[in-house]
Amino acid sequence: MSTISNTSLKSLEERVYLEKATQRLILLLQPDPTVFYTHNPAILLWSFSSSRIPDYIRTEVISWLLTLPESLHSTQIWEEETAQRADDIGNIMRESLRRLAGSGSTSEEGMARAGNDTKRVRVQLLDGEYISVDVDRKARGSDLLDRICDDLDIVERDYFGVIRANHTDRIWLDMERTLSKTFRNEPWEVRFVVKFYPPEPSELRDDNTRYQLGLAVRNDIMEGRLTCSYITHALLASYILQCELGDREARVSAAQLCAHRALPQHALTSDVEDKIDELYRKHKGQTPAEAELNYLENAKKLSLYGAELHRAKDSEDVDIALAVCWRGIAVLRDMYAHHHQLTIHHH
Repeated sequence: MSTISNTSLKSLEERVYLEKATQRLILLLQPDPTVFYTHNPAILLWSFSSSRIPDYIRTEVISWLLTLPESLHSTQIWEEETAQRADDIGNIMRESLRRLAGSGSTSEEGMARAGNDTKRVRVQLLDGEYISVDVDRKARGSDLLDRICDDLDIVERDYFGVIRANHTDRIWLDMERTLSKTFRNEPWEVRFVVKFYPPEPSELRDDNTRYQLGLAVRNDIMEGRLTCSYITHALLASYILQCELGDREARVSAAQLCAHRALPQHALTSDVEDKIDELYRKHKGQTPAEAELNYLENAKKLSLYGAELHRAKDSEDVDIALAVCWRGIAVLRDMYAHHHQLTIHHH
């Protein structure tokens, strides 16, 4: 099966979204799963309608479709019903072009279009991209979370939450409180995050949930909430490279490692680079999905995996942090656990 060439896409996020969408849509639109081409209307329709796909990908798809020969639509690849869907793509293309041409409007203009009874919320996703969601002024936090999950096609929603943007501490939105009372005069800006980290990522039912969890773990590492040894940094980075670049073809430079957000800058040394390259070679043949799962299977072993950190002071007025996660509560000094206060047992 082939879709839009992986080499033309700029990140793991875009490749995974496209691959997973085509795997699902092909079952609906293509009688023979072994015959699948870039011009299949399934992937075109999805790429034009999904808010997760960056505009430049839509532009590339449009340019590819416009260069296809007319005879393509009369080949045996298309059945009559599918060919009709292909004709409908032309209308979607034109609408998408009009949307792209007008994408430079300001957020204030968008707010005006939304009307007086709605409010536009700016949401930062786990991949760093932003989307805008229009909600009723009387909507609650749970309504906003549902809207975001709808846009991202997330089924297992209980793992996710929303925090206030532009705050040093992670302030969670109250799911039962109306958004107008939560934000008052502040900008309606939030971050979509993972709230509950599953102890066993392999048991997640939906690939999309696992993919979002992988993004969250990577953010935790890059932002310093999840610490690990240099060898673990190297191992996790090697899985990221396998997932994003495929089988090793050449040594990956330090600049490329930073560009792929494979590990924090402070962990990047010549010895770590050598270890990453050594481990990367061993992953030959792993698919992106397999490398992604192996990444999570190793990340879950870290002591601060999924921990929510709360600043505090001990009895001697020394700065500490309380790490709360599914394992229980731990007291941290300099990001290392010194004492476990509670262990939670699952029955």
